[in-house]
Amino acid sequence: VISHDLTSGHSYERIVAACEAAGRQREAMQWAERGLKAHPDWRGMRPLLARQYERAGLTDESLELYWQDFQRQHTVETWQALKNSAGQQWSRLRTRALEDVSRRERALPDGRRDASLRTGLLIADHDFDAARVLAEQHEIAPELLDSLAQQIATTHPESAAGLLQRFVNASLPRCQP
Repeated sequence: VISHDLTSGHSYERIVAACEAAGRQREAMQWAERGLKAHPDWRGMRPLLARQYERAGLTDESLELYWQDFQRQHTVETWQALKNSAGQQWSRLRTRALEDVSRRERALPDGRRDASLRTGLLIADHDFDAARVLAEQHEIAPELLDSLAQQIATTHPESAAGLLQRFVNASLPRCQP
């Protein structure tokens, strides 16, 4: 019934879920493959197929799909999915992913870069030292300044104070009198 209308990736997601619920793993993977082919831009199709490949033991294929998904959408969610799938390869992929994000950062007139995304990924990875160094060298979003300052307050109180000062300076102009 669901397969009568395959005009969106959502239909494929529902079919894959129905196949999984029925214990039909091979069919679930086939429908996920068809879904990616039919709707390559549908946000959830790559991770859906990657999970099917993982279940089938096709780890290299799964990891490649997670990498493609991260390249298409640099988010904490795609970063975490890539990390969870990478296993022993995480160190290499992490470096590659951070370099990819860095290349896409917007240059600012003062020579710094907007490193908000990279800093957010480092915070998500609990690499607060690297995030601190990056935040001290580049511009980052005010909410990240606050979050990072809280994380490093006990280990680097001077840096935390500087980040909080930047947070206040960035936030004050938005306040109403």
